[in-house]
Amino acid sequence: MFSFISYSASAQYKWTGISYYHNTGPVSPEYQYNYILQINTEGNSKLEFTKNGKTNTFEFNVGKKGLKTLNNSLLRTKLLSEKIDTISEEMNLIGGTVNSATIFLVKPEGWKKRKSPVIMIPNGMIFRKSAEINDMYQTMEKLVPDHIWKEAME
Repeated sequence: MFSFISYSASAQYKWTGISYYHNTGPVSPEYQYNYILQINTEGNSKLEFTKNGKTNTFEFNVGKKGLKTLNNSLLRTKLLSEKIDTISEEMNLIGGTVNSATIFLVKPEGWKKRKSPVIMIPNGMIFRKSAEINDMYQTMEKLVPDHIWKEAME
């Protein structure tokens, strides 16, 4: 069931799900929208798309091939094995598109806290692997079937 995770021999953590948030930022009202895209390691996925104050939810499955593609993209970010470098708060980006994500992790053995750990990727922060992180976002977006994007944008 989780065989695709075995590709990450050097990974410190294993993920159980990813939640990606995108907002168009300050643009004309007719072009404003945001969405939350959630994908778990079983392929179960959900897109919650909000435009003009109305939210539509679309559920789908990305399949084994999609999971393998996403896992490989996530591994290229090295977020499962490295610490994230950030810049100071006053240097955060202002305006423009907003992209952020939360990666939910398998609770490591001996983890004393109730909740499982997460890796949060805030908007406007600079990472050593920012190109790989943007690639992961694009990979997630490409896993959404075209007909769902079309219906969401209408």
